[in-house]
Amino acid sequence: MMMDLIHNLQTEKEQRQWLEQYVPKELIQSLCHQSEAEMMAIDQEWVHLIQKTKQSPGTPVGHPEVKT
Repeated sequence: MMMDLIHNLQTEKEQRQWLEQYVPKELIQSLCHQSEAEMMAIDQEWVHLIQKTKQSPGTPVGHPEVKT
């Protein structure tokens, strides 16, 4: 996870240029200019989603928990 973070920091400019091809610039700017508290909340939600994903192997694709 730490290596991913370091890599993302090193390639942030390229990632942003790629994203600009698919997402409106206004949305990108709003995502890039989050407060530290907002970024912490996003990070916590991301960790929560990853934990839920790890708990669902073998669950049928159509199951309500998999869809949420």
